[in-house]
Amino acid sequence: WNLMILPTSILWIEWVAFGSFYFSSPSSIWIIKFNSNEKLPMNDLVNKGWVWQSESLNPKNESIAIKKSRGTSLELSSIKINEDDFLVLSWWQGGVRQDPFVTQKLKNLAIPWLTRKLGYNSTDFDSKMLDGIEVLEIFQEK
Repeated sequence: WNLMILPTSILWIEWVAFGSFYFSSPSSIWIIKFNSNEKLPMNDLVNKGWVWQSESLNPKNESIAIKKSRGTSLELSSIKINEDDFLVLSWWQGGVRQDPFVTQKLKNLAIPWLTRKLGYNSTDFDSKMLDGIEVLEIFQEK
């Protein structure tokens, strides 16, 4: 019986900790409509510390570039909705997409010490990760 009860209990504890981290962290993405016929400035982004992920300079429905910093990552991707193309910017931390502009106090982790003990870190957003995004403004459709 111990072989059934012990692993199950451990999994429940981890589920509660991860659930408290996941469900108490506001999720957010930023999107802008863009013209996908124009080539994105790969060199400009790479020079600002982004790692290019796409095989194309006109990516559609895929990850474009990623920037990592202290266990977090900022992902730039594209998505096509109906006939419109969008650039999507999302911040990932511990496998959870979060709103980078929400303070630690507002995240309200249900069980903070257990969440940290199991390795789900919650850090503040480093605004330097946004370096390079300004070059994408010229692709924005109005």
